[in-house]
Amino acid sequence: GLVGADGETHQGIFDLSFLSSIPNMHIMAPKNKWELSDMMKYAVAAGCPIAVRYPKGEAYTGLKEFRAPISMGKSEWIYKEGGIALLAVGSMVKTAVTVREALKEKGLPVSLVNVRFVKPFDKEMVKQAAEEHDFVITLEENTANGGFGEGVRAYLEECNYRGKFLSVAIPDCYVEHGSVEQLKKELHCEAVIHMDPICIHDPEVNAMKEKVCGFLRDIDPVLTLHDFRTVKGPTHTNIIFDVVKPYRFSLSDEE
Repeated sequence: GLVGADGETHQGIFDLSFLSSIPNMHIMAPKNKWELSDMMKYAVAAGCPIAVRYPKGEAYTGLKEFRAPISMGKSEWIYKEGGIALLAVGSMVKTAVTVREALKEKGLPVSLVNVRFVKPFDKEMVKQAAEEHDFVITLEENTANGGFGEGVRAYLEECNYRGKFLSVAIPDCYVEHGSVEQLKKELHCEAVIHMDPICIHDPEVNAMKEKVCGFLRDIDPVLTLHDFRTVKGPTHTNIIFDVVKPYRFSLSDEE
């Protein structure tokens, strides 16, 4: 993930993408320090190539009570409610906890999934999340191209999913040298929501834009919607939102 002052060449934002392209590779990402320990032990005993992706810095100490056994290609439901489903990878579970709390204060039901495996990802969990929630959101500290969100989006298209989908990831660019705080202010996010084609008329699009703006304000008052546009696909239309200062980089323990 982001490493701040280590410099542009040290940013670990492409690892999920290039590792996913290797045949027979398995990729895990722990949510906290206890799960990191469990994953390391699992990887040693697995007898297959496994990459364990964890962030630089002090390990997250939250969610200690959630420690289900590691199982190949299976995720972990942390909270299961309905409405909005947050599918968070590794360090982004901590961010997702904060996001969930903010949305809960607004009276919104929010489920949270600890993805655990980026490859192979838990298709059964993704399908269940899509069937039981109105809005599926993936969160990862990795470039959008070739990342977890891209894989989930492709799978949902195969399943003819007609609900709303938002992928929160690092944009397709190099991240320059600077502290994590500086990088938070400078980076932008491209978020895509998949909608049924019947919802593309201007009034519906504008209504969705207002919903996204409200969603961003609930997460962080400094988030702003820079622009949005529509792009038609074979089975749906994408509404692409450009968001300034996305919340996905809230990584330090102080935040």
